[in-house]
Amino acid sequence: MKQRVVITGIGICSALGNDIEAYWAALLAGQSGVKPLPDLAPYKDPVVGGATPDLPLLTSHRRQPDRMISLAHHAVEQAITMANGLPQDTAVLWGTGYTTISTIEACYENWFTNGKVRADTVPACMPAAVLPHLCTVFDLHGPSTLISATCASGLQAIGIAADLIRAGVIETAVAGASDAPLTKGMYAAWKPLRVLASDLSDPSRACRPFSADRNGLVLAEGAGAFVLESLEHAKARNAPILAEIMASAATTASGSIVAPDLEHQTLTLTKALARAQISIHDVDYINAHATGTKLGDAAEAATIKAVFGEHAKHVPISAIKGATGHAMGASSALEAVATILALRDQVLPPTINWQAGDPDCDLDFVVEGARQQTINLAVKESFGFGGSNAVLVLRRWV
Repeated sequence: MKQRVVITGIGICSALGNDIEAYWAALLAGQSGVKPLPDLAPYKDPVVGGATPDLPLLTSHRRQPDRMISLAHHAVEQAITMANGLPQDTAVLWGTGYTTISTIEACYENWFTNGKVRADTVPACMPAAVLPHLCTVFDLHGPSTLISATCASGLQAIGIAADLIRAGVIETAVAGASDAPLTKGMYAAWKPLRVLASDLSDPSRACRPFSADRNGLVLAEGAGAFVLESLEHAKARNAPILAEIMASAATTASGSIVAPDLEHQTLTLTKALARAQISIHDVDYINAHATGTKLGDAAEAATIKAVFGEHAKHVPISAIKGATGHAMGASSALEAVATILALRDQVLPPTINWQAGDPDCDLDFVVEGARQQTINLAVKESFGFGGSNAVLVLRRWV
């Protein structure tokens, strides 16, 4: 008999705040965490981004770990606290798009400038350095693995953890993702792709998901963490239950490493609904991937139309990257937190910066401010570079 899987703790670090309620209040108020980042501007070009404000130092560490690890630490700490602790055999499945990029970049800069590198360069720069940190600090000794699937990293980590619990392989897991790509090198690398927002006259409006005047994405950092348990285990220890994971699905498209693939995005969404054993009419809400690019947002709208048909126009959709920026591998985790909170409070976060309709994106976007609405089943989508796609189906817990 397959186990039911529930979420009993969540944690967040984002441009909108470093705790759940601050993040949620800012989202519902339509605030944006995107600001100018003059210290990061390569070639003296203006730069904006979603930087996490006032991230506390890890006082127990003589040398601070990579920023993506610090973000993960604070988010996981919140999630475990909310879940009232976890047993030692808890698994850790963590996602990231760019791993320890800030430490790697600093090591290269130090080498080319001074001919020296840190003594701990190898362990500090390991892509999976976040795993021993989390397992050691939080005394978690189950299996651990790193998942790097570009923008879909967070959702894939959650989905794989849920599948392991459902199959009875593990009973508890910490899953989520973190990324910290706000470095000079990353901005220089992203610029030639011509997908970064070009209109920076008002940084808070730079990213405009699904709007006709959208002009690109905005880089950001952040982390989202989740405690997953079998329903039986959660009930036995009287843990608070926030939502149930009904199903997930993931696919990988072939072809272009940067262009969206409508066929596989559609397949991922279709598979997730089928695995959850629900119909399109059961879905009350979609939290979209929507990065604010012309091509990506149009492809996502086309995906929803392909799966939902005429019913697509009756399903409310939020896209929150206008508020948070695009936190790469962590973006789907930040948005999954928002989806869980929408189920908890029965209110949908707004899609800020939407100005005018696009014929290719003619769906029911939540653009008039936060919307009170009864929702029982929600879908979270993530469609990333490299053809990495993931969809998560969540149910309200009552």
